[in-house]
Amino acid sequence: MIQLISLWDRVQEYGAQSDHFEELHGIAQNIIGLGLPIEEPLPRVLDEFNEYWDNYGADSGNFNTLYDCCMDTLSRIIHPILE
Repeated sequence: MIQLISLWDRVQEYGAQSDHFEELHGIAQNIIGLGLPIEEPLPRVLDEFNEYWDNYGADSGNFNTLYDCCMDTLSRIIHPILE
């Protein structure tokens, strides 16, 4: 989570750059590597992120979508909602 927060700080300071996209992609892959429940949307969102990035390049909206999904996923892992 610290990596995500420090990445966000750099993006806010310098704007979303291609190295930020690469870093976020790596963070998302690492989160997926933790072994997520099948209902987690992160793998699908990462695929959509990659497809958009390949077709259209760096876009802050695309970056924000994956960033938010990573944060939400980590939040659910750290603080699961027990029903």
